[in-house]
Amino acid sequence: MKTINVGLIGIGTWAQYGVIPILNLLPQFRLLAIQSRSLNKAQNFAQGHKVPFYYDDEDKLLRNDKIDLIMVTTPAPTHFQYARKAILAGKNVYTEWPLTTNKTQSQELVDLAQENHVRTFVGFQRRYSPSARFFKDLLDQKRIGKIRSARVSIGVEAFARIMPENYEWTTKSENYTDVLTVDVGHFADLLFHLVGQPNLVIGLTANQFKQTTLFDKKNRTKKVPYGLPNNVTVMGTLLESQQLFVINAEGAQDNISGMQLEVTGNDGVLMLTNTRAYQNEADNKLLLLDKNHDTFTRLTIPGKYDTLPKNDLDNSVQDAGYYYQAIAGDLMNDKHTTPSFETAVQMHEFISKIIDSNKKLREGE
Repeated sequence: MKTINVGLIGIGTWAQYGVIPILNLLPQFRLLAIQSRSLNKAQNFAQGHKVPFYYDDEDKLLRNDKIDLIMVTTPAPTHFQYARKAILAGKNVYTEWPLTTNKTQSQELVDLAQENHVRTFVGFQRRYSPSARFFKDLLDQKRIGKIRSARVSIGVEAFARIMPENYEWTTKSENYTDVLTVDVGHFADLLFHLVGQPNLVIGLTANQFKQTTLFDKKNRTKKVPYGLPNNVTVMGTLLESQQLFVINAEGAQDNISGMQLEVTGNDGVLMLTNTRAYQNEADNKLLLLDKNHDTFTRLTIPGKYDTLPKNDLDNSVQDAGYYYQAIAGDLMNDKHTTPSFETAVQMHEFISKIIDSNKKLREGE
C-alpha cells in the first residue's frame, strides 16, 4: 500500500477545517471520495477540491473498491451506523471521538472489526503533538524521576449558554456530546497516555447553567433546558496505587482558561500549557522545573518531532496530521501503535465510572 485512498463520510466544519487540509498535505493519503447527505453539496465540494468521487449515499461510497480507509467525521450519534457499515464492507475505518454514544455499541464495533479483519482508529490526536511526544519521551527517560502525581485542567467556551440552533442536538443526553464525554475524553486520553492508565476513579459532575439559548440565522432566539454536565472534576489513582491524578474540565467559559497539564516526579515537574484547548494556533508550551531550574523554564522542542511537510495550518490541525502519519505507518507496515476502537471502549468505561461515582456520592443530597 503506497498511497492510502480515503473515503470521507461527512464534510462539515471539522472535516473542512482539519481533516481535508491534512489529507491534502500528507503524501501518504489521497482523498478519493466524499459523501454528504446533499448530492449538490457533495458535487460542488468535490469539484472545488478535485475529489474524484462524490456520493449522497454511504452505501454507494462503500462499494467503491478503490477505498482503503473510511473516515467518519459526522456528529457522534451517527458514528455507529457509518462505522458498522464500513466494517461490514471490509474497510478499515477511522472515527472521531466519541466513537459512539455508549459502550455497548462501541464494543459491538470492536467485535465486528475483529471478525472482519479490518483495522480501526479513533480520533485521539492530542497525544501526537510535538510537545506531547517530547513530554512522553522525557518521562520515559526519567527526566523528573519516578512519577508522583498528574493533573490536567481544561477550560473551553464550548457547550455555551448561547449557541447556534444547529447545535441543539448537543443539548440531548442521548447524543453523548458534552464536557464530560468530549473534553474529559480527549484530555484524559492524553494524560493517561503520558502517565499510565487509571485504577481507582472518583468523579463529580455539575450542571451550573440549566438553560441554553439557541439563535437562528435571523437572530431569533429560543430557550431550551440543559441538563448535562458543564463542570467535571475527577480524581483517583494510577495503576501504582500511590500515584494520584486529577482532571478538571469546565465548559461554557466566557473567559477561556485553555489547558494546563502537569506531572510531578521525585526529581522535578513537567508542564504543558496552552491558552486554548482546541483550535490552538500554536503548539503547547513545555516547561520544566528541577534542581537546575528554580523557576519553570520553557524547553525547546527538538526539530525531530516536526515531521509534517511545511504548512500554515493551526497546531490543533497539525496534531491530527501527526496522528494521520502514525496511522499511515501502522497500515503500511502492519503495526499496531495507534488508538483503536478498543481504546475508545476503555474511555467509555472510564467515563462510566465517573458517572457512577457522581451518582453514588450525590445520593441523599
